[in-house]
Amino acid sequence: MLQYYLVKYRYQIILISILLFALFLRTIHLTTNPIALNQDEAVNGYDAFTLGKTLADHHGNFLPPFLQSFNDWASPLLTYLTVPFVMLFGLSVKTIRLVVVILGVTSIGLFYVFLKQLAFKEIYALLGAFLLAIMPWHIVYSRIAIPPSIVCFSILLFLVLFLWGYQRAEEKIRPWLFILPGLAAAALTYSYPTQKLFVPIFILILCAIYLKKQIVNALTLLVVYGLGVLPIYLLTYLNPGKYNASFNALSIMGAQNPLREFLVRYGEYFLPYFHFQVGDIDIIHHVPGFGISYDFLSLFFYLGIVICIMGAVGKIEIKNITRNTYLLLIAWTVLFPVAASLTAAYNMAFRVVHGLPLVIIFFLITFQFVEQHLKPRFANFLLGVILVLGLMYTWGFMKLYLYEYPKISYKEFQYGIEDYMQYLLSHEKDFDKVVVDTSINQPYIYFLFYSQLEPSKLNRADPMKSTNKYVFSVLPTFNEDEKNIIKEVSFGDTRLYRIYANGRSWYVKKM
Repeated sequence: MLQYYLVKYRYQIILISILLFALFLRTIHLTTNPIALNQDEAVNGYDAFTLGKTLADHHGNFLPPFLQSFNDWASPLLTYLTVPFVMLFGLSVKTIRLVVVILGVTSIGLFYVFLKQLAFKEIYALLGAFLLAIMPWHIVYSRIAIPPSIVCFSILLFLVLFLWGYQRAEEKIRPWLFILPGLAAAALTYSYPTQKLFVPIFILILCAIYLKKQIVNALTLLVVYGLGVLPIYLLTYLNPGKYNASFNALSIMGAQNPLREFLVRYGEYFLPYFHFQVGDIDIIHHVPGFGISYDFLSLFFYLGIVICIMGAVGKIEIKNITRNTYLLLIAWTVLFPVAASLTAAYNMAFRVVHGLPLVIIFFLITFQFVEQHLKPRFANFLLGVILVLGLMYTWGFMKLYLYEYPKISYKEFQYGIEDYMQYLLSHEKDFDKVVVDTSINQPYIYFLFYSQLEPSKLNRADPMKSTNKYVFSVLPTFNEDEKNIIKEVSFGDTRLYRIYANGRSWYVKKM
C-alpha cells in the first residue's frame, strides 16, 4: 500500500522535498547571515511596525503608495506584506526576514506551476524548481528583507495567474478570469522601481501574444491593472522631482551620449561575466566566489535563447511547447534589462532580478530539445549529471556563504550597530544625552527599530528628533582619552564602534 502511494504521488513528494530543502537553505543561520541588519531592512521593519499600529509610515504618510523611507520614496509592497508578521510576532530581524523566506520558497512552487503551464514535462518542471531552489541569487535574495527580494515571487505570481486566466477563458469572453492577474500585475509594479517601466510594457505584449482575439478579456486586465497603479503614476506625473528623484539621480539621461551608454549597459546583462562569473560587484547583492547563477548552466542558457528564437520562426519544434511560449520568453528576455540599463551603474543584479529565472527556463528549453534526440538512458544520465552538479555546487556555495561571507561583508552590513544600540538602550539611566556619529549610515532608523519606539512618540516632521536623549549628528570635539571608553564593538581584531562618556554625555563614534 505504501509503495502504491509513493508511486502515485511521486511527483508531489519530490516537489515537497525540494521546497523543504529550499526552506532549509533559507532559514539556516537566518538572523546572523546576512551578518547584520541592513538599513533598508531596518526601515522596512519599522515602517511595517508603524503602519500596523497607525496606518502611516514613520514620517506620518497615511497608507502611502510610496514609502518616504530616507526621502527616496521606496516601493511599498514588501513593507505592507510585512505588517501582519510584525503585528503577530513582534518587530525583530527574524520576523522581517521570515517574510522574504516564505515568499522565496513560495516562488519555487509558483515556478513549478508556471513551467507546467508552459507545457514542460513533469520531470523538467521539477528540475526547474530544484534549480531555482539552489540558485545563488535566489538564496541570497530570499534571506534579506529589502524590496527587490520579492520581485521573483511577484512576477511568477502574475504569470501563473495570467496563464491560468488565459487557459480557462478558452478564447471566450470571461473577463472575471483576468481580475486577479490585473491585481497581481499591479502588486508587481509596487514591488520595486524597475517594475514601473517593465510591467506596463510586458502586459501590453502579453495581451498582443495571448489575448489578441479576446479584446474584452484584455481590456479587463488592463483596466484592473491601470486602476491599481494609478496612484503611483499620477503622483510621479504631478511631482516628478519628488517621486522620481531617485531615478533622476541615477539616470544616464544627462550623459553626453545616452544611447551609447544604454546599449553598453544593456548588452552587459547578457554576458557570462554578469550571470556566471563576477556578476554584481556589490557584496550585499552577490557572494564573491560564485556567479549569480551556477556556471554549469551557461552553455544551455545561450543555446536556449537560440532555440527559442528558431522555435518562434518555425525552424525548430519541441514537443508541446507552443509558439506563444517562445514569444513570451523572447519578450521577457528583451525587456528585462531595459530599466536597469537606464541607470548609471553597471551589472546591478537587484535591478534585473525579474529576468534571472530566464537562465533556468532557457536551460530547460535546451534540455528538453536535446532529450528529443537522445535515447532515454542517455537523457536520464544527463539529468543525473545535472542533479549531482547542482548538489555539489550548492554545498560549495552554502559553505562559502555561511562561513566566509560574513567575514568579508560585515562592514557593508554595518555589523555592530545592534551591539552598541542594545548597550545604550539598557543603560539609558546612565546618560542624559548620547550623540551618534552620522558617518554611520542612517543611524536613527536603528534606534527606532531596536527601541521599538511607539509611533505616538515619533516626531513625524523629523523622525531623528523623536527623543531628546539621542542626537544624530556630526560628532563634536571631545576628549578621546582611553579611560573614557565605556564600550567597544569589534569584529575580530577590527574596531568598529566606540562609546565614549564625558560625564552624562555619551558619544558613539564609528572607527
